[in-house]
Amino acid sequence: MKIFFDNQIFRLQKYGGISRYFVRLAEQLAADNHHPVVLGGFHINAYLRDMDSAMAKGKYLNKYPKGAIRLLRDSGKWINQAYATLARPHIIHETYFSESPVIKGGKKRVITEYDCLHELYPELFPAAQVKTKEKKVAFDRADLILAISHQTKADMLQFFSIPEEKIQVTHLAADPKISEELIVYPPKGERPFLLYVGIRLRHKNFERMVRAFAASDRLMKAFDLVVFTPLPFDRRELELFRDLGFGDGQVKRVSGDDAKLFGYFKTARAFVYPSLYEGFGIPPLEAMTYNCPVVCSNTSSLPEVVGDAALTFDPKNIEEMTFQMEKIAMEDSLRSHFIQKGTERISHFSWGKTAQKTLHYYRSL
Repeated sequence: MKIFFDNQIFRLQKYGGISRYFVRLAEQLAADNHHPVVLGGFHINAYLRDMDSAMAKGKYLNKYPKGAIRLLRDSGKWINQAYATLARPHIIHETYFSESPVIKGGKKRVITEYDCLHELYPELFPAAQVKTKEKKVAFDRADLILAISHQTKADMLQFFSIPEEKIQVTHLAADPKISEELIVYPPKGERPFLLYVGIRLRHKNFERMVRAFAASDRLMKAFDLVVFTPLPFDRRELELFRDLGFGDGQVKRVSGDDAKLFGYFKTARAFVYPSLYEGFGIPPLEAMTYNCPVVCSNTSSLPEVVGDAALTFDPKNIEEMTFQMEKIAMEDSLRSHFIQKGTERISHFSWGKTAQKTLHYYRSL
């Protein structure tokens, strides 16, 4: 079966969960003797850069040259279309949302929906970033829609007029554990810490989590809060830390690659994931992979992902969040329990399982 992935997400993301998903899916399909091709065109994606060139067609750019972005994207599109026209794929799997197909042709067309964040919280995004209109058109032209969780499927049925049988659920996964010698650990001698990972948009609920941490005298006396994120704190956040009574450097921003992140997972007292909404939520599985106990929200898809392997809270209830963070930080037996549960939980998810289920739905077309 010839399966082509278009280049939409790879020209937008250098790193990111969506582009990682498609690269891992293609790698697994190739390992199972199928023939996926990712039509990258001119792209900036690091995962695609490292793929086997037999699968990844395109040119990696560290960044787009100023003044040439549109030209490069358009020329990449033309090259991709010519390749697809000659190769005549059975399946074209769209990687993001557009009003017209980036690659035409193919016998059948598939698209993946990741979450309904734009539909649930449109006020969180500039109007130009809200993709609801593009989603509707893309869903209409698709022969099959894959949702990354049952929660995402339920949300799609709420916001879009789609026959339920057109949507199938394929869960995501965390990458397998890397070898110990590749892990980069934090400097020795630092205080124990709770770990937050990722961006700090409003739906990620970072500020409420910080307030919950600061509401505990026990946490404030004994622990730091490490924020693993590419973006520096802004002035408002720094003022918030000071007003809540955090000491200098007690809220630490760290950035780096996966090897460094995994070192922080392995040494954190716990991983805190306070998000209001997730279409799936890979970070809790990543934490569990590196024996880091998880305390997270009990909303959206997260119960579907963590099962009984995490301590959970209502993400809008600061008092409850404080209580659960204290428990996971202070009780050794509870930490051990959830580390063991996490080890069991991650066996439910793998990229191999994602690929096998996806292939089943491809074949159904």
